[in-house]
Amino acid sequence: LLEGVVHPIAQTSPPSYLGPFRQSLFRRMLAPLEDLMRNSGANYVFEWALQRGMLRMVNSAGDDDGITYSDMSAMAKFSPGEGCVGKAFASKETIFIQDVSAATSDFWRKQSAMEDGLQSIAFIPHGESVMELCFSKQVGKVPSLAEPDAGGFVVEDHDAIMASIPDIAKVKGEVEAMMDKLGYRANKIDAPDKRDAGNTDKWVPRDPRLNRLTG
Repeated sequence: LLEGVVHPIAQTSPPSYLGPFRQSLFRRMLAPLEDLMRNSGANYVFEWALQRGMLRMVNSAGDDDGITYSDMSAMAKFSPGEGCVGKAFASKETIFIQDVSAATSDFWRKQSAMEDGLQSIAFIPHGESVMELCFSKQVGKVPSLAEPDAGGFVVEDHDAIMASIPDIAKVKGEVEAMMDKLGYRANKIDAPDKRDAGNTDKWVPRDPRLNRLTG
């Protein structure tokens, strides 16, 4: 399985023999993996890259000291198209193992993964590398490598949200009674304002009672 080759375990902190400047460069090199681990919620991240025709682990993130799976990964190598790492690299398609215990024989390190309590693993092509994301709990979908949205519009299931509110029917009845008491009438205007004739700016409010924002 390991083809008789032993490779050094990837560093996760700057070696002490490096000077301050080189240690700073080393930390910047590791930062993307740390960010990826944080964004995806993974416990460990391993980066695989092509070296001398074989895919080898070149970097890692996470507190993987003493983890057998990390040691096995540091020693392993794969040809493109071989194993989960090689297949993800060759096909440029993600391979997602939702339940490690049910993984096929393509996953060569299954035994050590199970021994270390890994539940789900994703192999995601990323440029000329493959990012391996390991989770100690089972995840239901392929994790994203992108940063979480920091705002903007959110797509929500409005009906599901309303149904989850306790006594929603009673609440809606009380709101409607209050609206009737206040004389509130919903905006029924459904035709464009004539002042907007020929206006291609679709986001401008069409209700003449609203402020006409022009951006």
